[in-house]
Amino acid sequence: KEDDHFYPHNFMEKGYVGEEINNILNLHFLSKDENDSKGKKIPSEWLSERINELEPHEDKIKKYFQRNLLPFKSIHELRRFEKKFIRKKGRIWPEKFQKRYWTFLWKRYKVFIKELDRLQNGQIR
Repeated sequence: KEDDHFYPHNFMEKGYVGEEINNILNLHFLSKDENDSKGKKIPSEWLSERINELEPHEDKIKKYFQRNLLPFKSIHELRRFEKKFIRKKGRIWPEKFQKRYWTFLWKRYKVFIKELDRLQNGQIR
């Protein structure tokens, strides 16, 4: 496994966001092959491609989001979140992405804190 930016690092290079792209809350872990296939795609795009390829049961998709401590319960919820900063033809509105990115980090922070509290209280799934 290797760490990867959930929202791609090249978003900083394109000027959509600054160094905050390297925030620990934007990291997740993928196998090297998965990371290579993901490339510079936005999360909803590469996850949709993988779901179409693998055709997993809805429970597996939900578990993916839970296990990666992501603030989404489904690919549909992720798409709705990203729809607010994506123009037609997949281009990004930088100022809208920046606002949504900070929202993503805050939501993911709350998921991390909730999980940490659960673990500290000895609750094991």
